[in-house]
Amino acid sequence: MLDRRGTTVVPTKYILYIDILGFSDLVKRDSLQVEKIYGVLDSLNVHRHDVFRTIVFSDTVLVYNRIDPESNDAKAHEYIVWYSIEFAEDLHHRLTGQGLYFRAVLVSGEFQHYALKNIDCFFGEALIDAYVREKTIPSIGLFIDTACNQYNRYFRTEPFGNDLHFVYLNRSVESLQQETNGELPVDKRYFIIERFIKVNCEQMIDFASKIEIKKGITRYYRMV
Repeated sequence: MLDRRGTTVVPTKYILYIDILGFSDLVKRDSLQVEKIYGVLDSLNVHRHDVFRTIVFSDTVLVYNRIDPESNDAKAHEYIVWYSIEFAEDLHHRLTGQGLYFRAVLVSGEFQHYALKNIDCFFGEALIDAYVREKTIPSIGLFIDTACNQYNRYFRTEPFGNDLHFVYLNRSVESLQQETNGELPVDKRYFIIERFIKVNCEQMIDFASKIEIKKGITRYYRMV
């Protein structure tokens, strides 16, 4: 890509790379559930946001910013990171309680996506980086790399290793923690929420044992 002076410009894209876990087994045993997943993906809030573009292929979802932020415009970078995380949060909430989980990473770098006459082309170092790093994570949920996390203003994170940080997507659970001062079990107003959280965590551990990431899930369980 060239600017007006003919200088090569590397696009600055933030890539939210999402891998729907256990997808292959799901295709073999429950095609209706697969269709349900695609229905969820098709209804995500990201599709109503003009700044972002979404690509879905098989069990992978890519979300990236259409417009490159200026390098010195911190607010623009913060805006993109904020909404990228919220899109993962949206998917997390829609899948919670259904026994469906994902692992995702948010990275930045060079990425290109354009259409030819008959096909879409998408490639770039950021995509490769996201693909490689996502496969090394022995857990579920969203992980953000350090370069992106410097622009994260609204979500709590915790260092996870490999220059990645775990992102807390359960802000409603954090609110419950604050409102009850951490004193659980809580009264009847919160009983259903508390029970839902417990059952969901039990489902996650059961799911993890099937795809051999139980150690990572145990750590995830402690964090959430």
